[in-house]
Amino acid sequence: MARFPYTEIDYAYSDPGSFAVLAASDLGLALWEFLTRPDIVRSLIVAAMLGQAPVSAISDELLAEFGVPGSSLPPRERLANGLRNRFPQGTPVSLDRVKQMIGHMIKLILAAHGYKVRSTSSSARDPEGIFTTSARYEKE
Repeated sequence: MARFPYTEIDYAYSDPGSFAVLAASDLGLALWEFLTRPDIVRSLIVAAMLGQAPVSAISDELLAEFGVPGSSLPPRERLANGLRNRFPQGTPVSLDRVKQMIGHMIKLILAAHGYKVRSTSSSARDPEGIFTTSARYEKE
């Protein structure tokens, strides 16, 4: 059986761009820690290898980690409320801005594994309905 092409990388979010303030917040640091977990990175890489939207591969884990548990609210609202409850301090941030930063973080993580953006604004086909669009990636 072929070995999965994944190696440990010491990730550093060294290029936050326009997300500098949000990335340095407790929320940004928690999201970076979540996204760089080996199981999450593995899911991102597999989705990229299959030509799928990486965000759709991790939306259920993202919701489980940061969303309001056991709620009958739609997934987007569960996530937004969970983030507000867990990170009440600081400037209120829209869920859309957080999702944009997640996409930026995913781009950096996949770049560290040799992937580049193939297309942007593709349908995410997210089973949780949190993300509507996503970038698609290909191996450089």
